[in-house]
Amino acid sequence: MTKGITETEKEAADWVTREDPGWKLMERFGGGTLSNFVIDDESSKRILIRFYRKDSDGSVCAKLLFGPGAQGPPGHAHGGGITSVLDEAMGAAAWMAGYIVVAAELTIRFRKMVPLGVPCFIETKIISVRGRRVRMGSELRNRKGEVLSEGKGLFITLKPTKMQELTGVGNA
Repeated sequence: MTKGITETEKEAADWVTREDPGWKLMERFGGGTLSNFVIDDESSKRILIRFYRKDSDGSVCAKLLFGPGAQGPPGHAHGGGITSVLDEAMGAAAWMAGYIVVAAELTIRFRKMVPLGVPCFIETKIISVRGRRVRMGSELRNRKGEVLSEGKGLFITLKPTKMQELTGVGNA
């Protein structure tokens, strides 16, 4: 967090990083070395996001807030940032369910503008699995539960040889 942060901004960031009853904070995917556009902004200037697993059904969800570095329309999150977090959440949920996937197709619906600095959460679900095709769904909601954006994605499981090629792990 940066100097000059307001109490409201601090409370919002604290909410994102706090485990709620029934929500277990998840470790980074792939261990502690994973680095990507969505999850690596510890400054809270762009996107502050934490992934959780729900005790009730094992689903993956996320708490997040968009900072001033994610601005699109004045005072609101950029559509590309919204798309990125929905993509990341759907992919993470698929990986945590045992499907090592990459996105092949994303459809995002922007229902309402997402204000900067306002805590939100994402819920994800697996819609279907057919062969290597994993269809995912997600919703970005505010804390009142209103749907701000929703995403659907077609993800394709990577063949083990492709994963080995990308990571250098195993006998490729």
